[in-house]
Amino acid sequence: MIIIEGADGSGKTTLSNMLLAAFPKFRSIHSPGPLSKETLKERMFWVHEITKLDYVITDRLTVFSEYVYGNVLRNKSLIDHKDISLFITNLKQNPTNMVVFCDRDFTPIQKDHGSIHLSLLQKRQLEKSVDKNLEKIKEKYRELFKWLFSTYQKTPHVTIKKEEDIITLFNFIRERYR
Repeated sequence: MIIIEGADGSGKTTLSNMLLAAFPKFRSIHSPGPLSKETLKERMFWVHEITKLDYVITDRLTVFSEYVYGNVLRNKSLIDHKDISLFITNLKQNPTNMVVFCDRDFTPIQKDHGSIHLSLLQKRQLEKSVDKNLEKIKEKYRELFKWLFSTYQKTPHVTIKKEEDIITLFNFIRERYR
């Protein structure tokens, strides 16, 4: 499994589509975010189950995005470092799993709220809140992945900041998934 994570507009979906075109064995899953503590438990079960699969690309993952967006937009996440640590422990059980952090600035083409059922007004309010807090969101992602990659150094990961990083990622995947 390849987890592609990053702030809105960082190129996750673009990168996911590029990978799907280059590696036809893969299929894509877009991870919806949690709506409440109850749906979080359900989503976490789903997340743990998909870590067992091969040839899956996830465009965002509840574990990381809830931690970042929850802390920035609500000042409280439904997920903490213990939850992330447990997830990483499960993730590392399949040696082909890896995390890709998109740390680039792109203009979002389309905002997709996954399977979250929101009214048009709620969607506009969410988009305004995200746009207003985008720099804080990017910084929270950088803090999270700095902690994650230093604490779990053996977790395969790539940070995408420039075009050359994409080439490195493609080469890495070719070697890993022969």
